[in-house]
Amino acid sequence: MKSQSDEFLRFCAVGALGFVVDTAVTLLMVGSQLATPLVSRVFAFLLAASVTWRLNGIFTFQSRSGGLKNLSIYLSSTALGGTINILTYLGWLKVFGSSQWSILAGVACGSVVALVFNFSVSKYIVFAAKE
Repeated sequence: MKSQSDEFLRFCAVGALGFVVDTAVTLLMVGSQLATPLVSRVFAFLLAASVTWRLNGIFTFQSRSGGLKNLSIYLSSTALGGTINILTYLGWLKVFGSSQWSILAGVACGSVVALVFNFSVSKYIVFAAKE
């Protein structure tokens, strides 16, 4: 039987990988001037969310839910968490500027603020046992 604390730790581990994807893509896009910090972050967030959806389904919640419909539900239900995340990031940049270190700190702050919300949505809505 999986405990909620084990799930939360696995969710955090997957989230750490998502953070690496999110941060790397954001910094790469901003650093190469492919897009503004906001556009870069939105693109990076969607990519990282797709990675974490798959890994959370398999590793964190051992869910059989999958496919594009489940991904759509995941992306839709975590949109509020993503909004919280991105607004925190933008607030950070507004206060502290958009140097590489500030962008890194802003991504981290946005991720932390949205963590508990996203865990709850994933556990109780997206990957809830339907068996």
